[in-house]
Amino acid sequence: MSNSRKLNSLPFGAILLAFFVVPAGAQVTCSASTAPRLARTAGNTELVADIVLACTGGTPTPAGLLVPQINLTVFLNTNLTSLVTEHTAAGPDFSEALLLVDEPNLGGANGPPATPLLNCGNTGAPDNGPLGPGVCEITSTGNPAQTYDGTPFVPSGTCAVIGAIPNYGCGRPNAFQGQLPSSPPVDNVINFLGVPFDPPTAGGTRILRITNIRSNAAALGGGGPHAINVDLAVASSTSMTITPTVLTVAFSNDGLIASALPGILHIEEGFASAWEYRNIAFALANATPGPIPYPYIVGDTNYPADAAQNVPGLLFYNTEEGFQWQNNGVNAPPSPNPPTGYGSGIVTTGNYPLFSAAYGGVNTGIASDGVASAGTRIALVFGAIGETVVVPNVVYLHPVGAPGVTSGVMVATLTDPEGAGVFTPAPGATSTVHNIGEVVYEVLYSNPFVLEYADVPVSVSGPLHVAAVLPLLAPFYIGPDAKFATPTTTHPTPTAIPRFAIVDPKVILVK
Repeated sequence: MSNSRKLNSLPFGAILLAFFVVPAGAQVTCSASTAPRLARTAGNTELVADIVLACTGGTPTPAGLLVPQINLTVFLNTNLTSLVTEHTAAGPDFSEALLLVDEPNLGGANGPPATPLLNCGNTGAPDNGPLGPGVCEITSTGNPAQTYDGTPFVPSGTCAVIGAIPNYGCGRPNAFQGQLPSSPPVDNVINFLGVPFDPPTAGGTRILRITNIRSNAAALGGGGPHAINVDLAVASSTSMTITPTVLTVAFSNDGLIASALPGILHIEEGFASAWEYRNIAFALANATPGPIPYPYIVGDTNYPADAAQNVPGLLFYNTEEGFQWQNNGVNAPPSPNPPTGYGSGIVTTGNYPLFSAAYGGVNTGIASDGVASAGTRIALVFGAIGETVVVPNVVYLHPVGAPGVTSGVMVATLTDPEGAGVFTPAPGATSTVHNIGEVVYEVLYSNPFVLEYADVPVSVSGPLHVAAVLPLLAPFYIGPDAKFATPTTTHPTPTAIPRFAIVDPKVILVK
């Protein structure tokens, strides 16, 4: 399918470009790249790898003129399931997917300081213009190095505040929120509409990074590996090309393998990073900072508040959460940021968390971008009519190649029937199931670089001393339920991230 055919199915994007009045310029060429992640075949909300566009060429925007705007569209070969942060009845829904320009918040140990992150729609970058919320303009200073420097508007000159509302087009944002097409509605597309694009200086490079794209890997089937691909298209009033336009951003594989030993349920990762803790704060709370990976502190089961994961392109977060920065209060960035061993960059930590000031009449919910509901959860669904099953509430993880090492932990939590809900440690040392029931564990720490396993002791008492158990990644939903990102009256609860489908279920007998 050609880019032109696909873009013709997105009339709102075409309408946006019709508003743009921009000077003609030389050719801009963007080289697209990615580092594919491993995804779980049962996953309905699997993060895929960031997409990075390194753009060169073109003519920088002269001082005093508005920077030309582009529409950038990403198509997946499966459903896109990034969180819908705000549903709007009259217009497009807003997504947690983000487009970052020139790596805000990332600095070098011996290089220039980091550029502060400033999202379009924040208090310093009003989105109250004719193209609607989530779209900003930038006025060029004549120096393309300043176009995305995160400078908020200053109430002076043309950037005055009228009442409580600043003039549109003031500020220099570098983060732009994705929107879902509403006409016609499609499940595998994300748009970044009206993004100002100022070509770099001669010989320079402008970096566009697309992050927080989640995909329905389960729709591709069980087993694996299955490739998750994206197709990129750009619409611009100037000459701009992307090469290549098709990238593989993830490969899906089984994330949970189970077998039985006498009195033991043996569960194992399908690949090294299949079981992820929720947020970087869990590594700092349950392990000893130092060289990566941090060694687990045996016995720790802390459940801290999320910390900001606001350094773009950091490969080693290895958490269920993506790029996020909720606030500078309880969810402030870690100190140092990034944490010891995670990178040499020096990042700003106290400037502008993701925030929607609702200047355009809509709070786009951008503060919840990248935030997960829980770490990886593993549900053990027992069927043992006439039997009583007892399992421990704390189970430790071990590397497959080093069973004498304790590398992580998972803890039983109270949940709804699907395995979702706020982490609430199950009371006591053990959980008991009579006849039929489930025990759900959440991973609070793991080593993302080695295959790990957990041996869960299972005590079965009754006439047969046998229990059937179905191990599942949780929370789990059946059929189309899991694709709903926004609650409806029919599907009120499947908003958890991560969430999973039941793919290739395998019942294990434990004696």
